[in-house]
Amino acid sequence: MGKRIGLIGLSLMVTLLILLGFQSSAQASSIDNNVQGLSAPSKVEEETGDNTYTPVTDPTAPLKSGQNYRLSYTWKVADNTAISDGDTATVKLPDSASHGYVKFDVTTGDQTATKVGDFLLPADKGHTATITFNNALANANTYHQGTLTFNVTGTSGAAIGGGDDYVVAKNGWVQDSDYNDAGIPKQAVWQIVFNPTAKNMGTVTLTDTLGAYQTYVAGSVSATDETTGDKVTPTVVSDGSKLTMTFANVTGKISLSYYAKVDTTAFTGQTSGYLSNNVDLSAADGESGSAGTGSGAGSNPGNPELTADSHKNVQWGGSATIGGDYIGSVTLTKTAADQTTVLGGAEYTLQKLNPTTGMYEDLQTKMTTDSHGVINDYGLAAGTYQFVETQAPSGYQLNTTPVPFVISATNKDAHQTVTQVDSQGAVKLTKFDKSSQDKLAGAIYALAYGSGWQDHEAGAPVSTGEYTTGDDGTLTVTGLAPGNYEFIEEQAPTGYLTDATPMLFTISGTEQKDNVVNVKQDDVFATESSSSPSSSTSVSSNTSSVSSSTSSQNSSVTSETESTSSASSSVSGGSSQSSETTVSSATDSSQGSATSATSNTSSSGLSDSSTGSSSSSSVSSNTYTVPSSSSSQSQPGSEPSSDTSTSSESTSVSSSSDSMSSGGSADRVTSSSISSSSSSISRGTTVVTTSSHSSSTPTTSSSSPATVAPQNHILPQTNEGKGVLALMVGLVLLGVGTSVWRWRRTH
Repeated sequence: MGKRIGLIGLSLMVTLLILLGFQSSAQASSIDNNVQGLSAPSKVEEETGDNTYTPVTDPTAPLKSGQNYRLSYTWKVADNTAISDGDTATVKLPDSASHGYVKFDVTTGDQTATKVGDFLLPADKGHTATITFNNALANANTYHQGTLTFNVTGTSGAAIGGGDDYVVAKNGWVQDSDYNDAGIPKQAVWQIVFNPTAKNMGTVTLTDTLGAYQTYVAGSVSATDETTGDKVTPTVVSDGSKLTMTFANVTGKISLSYYAKVDTTAFTGQTSGYLSNNVDLSAADGESGSAGTGSGAGSNPGNPELTADSHKNVQWGGSATIGGDYIGSVTLTKTAADQTTVLGGAEYTLQKLNPTTGMYEDLQTKMTTDSHGVINDYGLAAGTYQFVETQAPSGYQLNTTPVPFVISATNKDAHQTVTQVDSQGAVKLTKFDKSSQDKLAGAIYALAYGSGWQDHEAGAPVSTGEYTTGDDGTLTVTGLAPGNYEFIEEQAPTGYLTDATPMLFTISGTEQKDNVVNVKQDDVFATESSSSPSSSTSVSSNTSSVSSSTSSQNSSVTSETESTSSASSSVSGGSSQSSETTVSSATDSSQGSATSATSNTSSSGLSDSSTGSSSSSSVSSNTYTVPSSSSSQSQPGSEPSSDTSTSSESTSVSSSSDSMSSGGSADRVTSSSISSSSSSISRGTTVVTTSSHSSSTPTTSSSSPATVAPQNHILPQTNEGKGVLALMVGLVLLGVGTSVWRWRRTH
């Protein structure tokens, strides 16, 4: 009995649940009869380039193949319509629209943006989407007008304004299977078509720039010559966001495609977005074309090289709110300091500010200015950005100052334009007087550049001319490329000595706050030089000259020097001859300190080792003339020779101070030059000449023998010494005398 009651109760519960389930299913119904505006879009807009949408005049017209369109619906739920959890509304698309998987939230149009349902467009060939509501509107009886916006791609005919009147065309889409569960694309397909009329374009280079959050899938490029149907294999180089594809001998219409992986984490939480791509074409043959209103583009420059560009944005997702996404673009122009010369080849990284971290993050890299100095970038969401230069054009310094710009719905124009200037280096040279530090005009310099210091080497960024200091003692050279340089003085200011020491300096590869390098050089006035011109002495006939050179050897005259047969000759009347000098019949000349004597002329080097001045003295064959104190005499204490007459021929010798007496032992001739005086002495005079380098032994002819007195190293040679010796002798004699006197008294 109990079991029967239990079975009956269980059956009743199952029946009740089934009835409730049918009732619940019946309550989740379509509200299409109570909704207006979802059967067809109220506005159709075509993307005509630069992220600009242009309304289509006839919203019912077919959507052209390859073009992006934005469909907008203005819809309203009838008041007093009960909307329960699970109720649905159907959205109809044009028959010529294709799409991928699209899913996003439907929210209220106020600041709370409360979710009221989901929009779902399946990845199929169908042309209907569904809005499924939750219970957020269950208690409402009045509804406000709403909007619905999402993007599709046309499939009918050719692109508007397209045909074959273009050089290069760009297209892109997301395949049905390339969306994740949140409706965010994981991968995009990019297509490029060029040379539609199959002309001979020669070598063609495509430079494709991927937009933010995309990475090229290596090896995915597939190209076909549609004229012949043959596969074409270009050279592909991937570098950051830049993809370079080179085609050789292009004679047909080329169509290619490749894949780009999408960073889905960048779109987490978003219901819509876009992927952008830009391609530049450079052809060698001068092929021309005109920009179409579709995705094709080109130019007709009338020169041997053609450059064309085309860009494309792939929109995904949508919104069911009053607001919408804001998309902007930017153009950067790079110039030189004159604001006129445009600079190609500058590389940049585009960064976007992360509001959460307050840090800039890289979006695109290796973005390079073209031959017009321009970078164009498209598909930029609202936010704060900056360009950062990573490589300067050749010959210019890197400008590390970021170039900021903002994409915002409050901008007057969605397209932003920014510029940046790159500089070259400069150098300022100042010439000074070394002593007074006065600035000197008229110094002439050459400027050299490059490795190995090749002066004015081919291609060096310097002039082959000369640079001259002005009245202010300075010269400035501008427009210098980064590298190493040197100034070399070629001509000093008047009255100064040229200093050919290279002055090295470097122009930095990065622009500096003070971008002028300062160098200086001192010049010495000619009279301050350590080298003085030689003075010459006039000589009568039958003379002996004494000369010297300051170029490399210095000679001195001294009486303290030991016997120096190679460079000294002494003559003393009455003294014994210590070294015999022979005189040759012919004249021997010696340079520096080498001495030669002849029957008519004798030369010996006399040089002041301190001042480097030179003097010449002339002496006849029978008489040696040496400067003394302007008097003619024999050395006291010397024994006169048989010929004691003084030569009537005297010689004027140029010098400055010290005199050399004509005794058996010569006084020291010091660093001063020999003063000008006229003095003659007999053949007994000793002349000692010491050279620091020469070892030549002077010779004397037999026609006039001379005695050479030995040096006296026992008796004092100075008056003070002689006085002391005399005093000591006197004291000794006095002592002896006193002793003798005392002895005599005691004896």
